[in-house]
Amino acid sequence: MQQIDKNILTLKGASKEFALSLRQTKRIRKRYLLEGANGLISKHVGKPGPNQVAPEEKLKY
Repeated sequence: MQQIDKNILTLKGASKEFALSLRQTKRIRKRYLLEGANGLISKHVGKPGPNQVAPEEKLKY
């Protein structure tokens, strides 16, 4: 993202480098500009999966 800021790399070039669509790269860059490097970390880290069985249910079996 810093290379994009310095005009070394274009959004289209970054899309190819990251193997993402141009739209996804734009969304990631927007979040990077708003939140900095922490904006690049997935928001799903540390959260349980939606289909995970509750611990109480696991104890029943």
